[in-house]
Amino acid sequence: MKVLFTTYSGIGVGGAEVSMDLLVGGLRERGHNVVIASSGDYENSVKFKKFGKVPFYSIHNKYLEKFFSKIVKERGIELIHAQDRLTSIAAIRTAKKFKIPVVVHFRDYWFACPRSSCLTPDLKEYDKCSYLTILKNFPIKRWLWNIRKWEYIKSTWKELDKADLKLANGSVVKRRLE
Repeated sequence: MKVLFTTYSGIGVGGAEVSMDLLVGGLRERGHNVVIASSGDYENSVKFKKFGKVPFYSIHNKYLEKFFSKIVKERGIELIHAQDRLTSIAAIRTAKKFKIPVVVHFRDYWFACPRSSCLTPDLKEYDKCSYLTILKNFPIKRWLWNIRKWEYIKSTWKELDKADLKLANGSVVKRRLE
């Protein structure tokens, strides 16, 4: 099977990248042809441009959708496996455009919280984020940024539901996805 993995960061940024690289290695050992699209370096990867400090989500998603579409066409990709918040929406859109399956892997709470943790800065857990959660618990200097991120997160929920399979790295992540 020809699979496109999408992730924003390269090896050395965090554990998710190492986990993904190990999964890719296992798939390749089983004879699958796996390509990684990332802003970082991986074996058999195609690099895309890093985003600026302030993400313009709609522009980035359009850029990545075009980038992923080119890979799908050129390499005959049969499945897309998105690994993170910065590539998932574009991966879903691309897969639906080409009528191929898409898997979205959730390793944290990026779909539920601007901080990707469901924790306030003083480490108190909350079940659901809201504007009130942000205004009550987050530093004033981060309000606009976190509200902007929260708006984007909420706008992705319907598209995330279009994924053919959602993988959660634990029961708490799964519960929040539901």
